[in-house]
Amino acid sequence: EYSGHARALASEWQHKAERIVVVGGDGTLNEVVNGIDKDSTDIALIPTGTGNDYAAFSNVPFELEQALALAQNGFAQKVDMGKVTASGQAQLFINALGIGFDAMVADFVHNFKYFTGMTAYALALVKALFVWHSPQMRTDTDSGNAFLINIGIGSRVGGGFYLSPEARADDALFDICRIRPFSLLQAPVLLKSILQKKHPGLSFVDYWQQDQLKISIARPVSLHCDGQMFPDKATELVVEMLPGRLAFVKP
Repeated sequence: EYSGHARALASEWQHKAERIVVVGGDGTLNEVVNGIDKDSTDIALIPTGTGNDYAAFSNVPFELEQALALAQNGFAQKVDMGKVTASGQAQLFINALGIGFDAMVADFVHNFKYFTGMTAYALALVKALFVWHSPQMRTDTDSGNAFLINIGIGSRVGGGFYLSPEARADDALFDICRIRPFSLLQAPVLLKSILQKKHPGLSFVDYWQQDQLKISIARPVSLHCDGQMFPDKATELVVEMLPGRLAFVKP
């Protein structure tokens, strides 16, 4: 009914139920996983959201009857989660942490009133391209200007963009995709490569795996956790892997 309501309900019902069924998308799922602290509580998902990226990544059926059957009778499997700490606050994520351009896109999507799904993401993408300026971002290993950094547990974000195409939910590693600044002429190549899951081979894309990292950014930027905006912009953040933290129902 309001932002944070799913988190409050999950916190309450984890002590009353062995399985919580989430009806919604990635944002609702994110609220729920941030509301539970019992590893023994199963989470099932009926995907009805805008992007439904984690459902697609986990092969959760989009057909209602099939999703209901899975939620009722399916087996829970241990999956990884991530934790980001920035600006004195911490938040969990199950699919992806986005830093920079994609977080701006997520923010625009949230503010659209009349558009949903891929239409909303496409419009937000175009809008953000005109206003985003890539800051310098320093990781544990190197530094340089970055268009975005995606820290993935799941492979898909933004309703169909496979920024972390090699990600697995149970390998205890983040799949990290950093896209460095590129020209407008390179933009169509990048977009096509992402949709085809081939962008890690591009010269301005870095792709690696890691279980924890620190990132310093030259100016405050937005972050999103599973499409949910982090409360504050940040310049310093720590990201930690939580292996097998959640019991999630999937085929």
